[in-house]
Amino acid sequence: MSITGCTHPETDVVVLGHIGGGGVRWCQLCGSVRDALWREWRAPSGLLLPGWTCAAVKDGVPCRAFNGAAKEVLTVCRACDTPRRSA
Repeated sequence: MSITGCTHPETDVVVLGHIGGGGVRWCQLCGSVRDALWREWRAPSGLLLPGWTCAAVKDGVPCRAFNGAAKEVLTVCRACDTPRRSA
């Protein structure tokens, strides 16, 4: 795996779990990962589509639409029009 030096905003980074007291961080936009043992971001080793998955729930049903970001990062979900960070 190569080192990417992920520069995406902290709002696009998710803490997936904890290893040895430190969290595993994953960038939703570029797929890079970093944990407490690695000092730098590591790129994914396979194909990754940049984007985000909608977490909005309407009428008890989660949207879960994938909003690709290859051209641009969408600010609202393409399926349900929910703003990206309010879901």
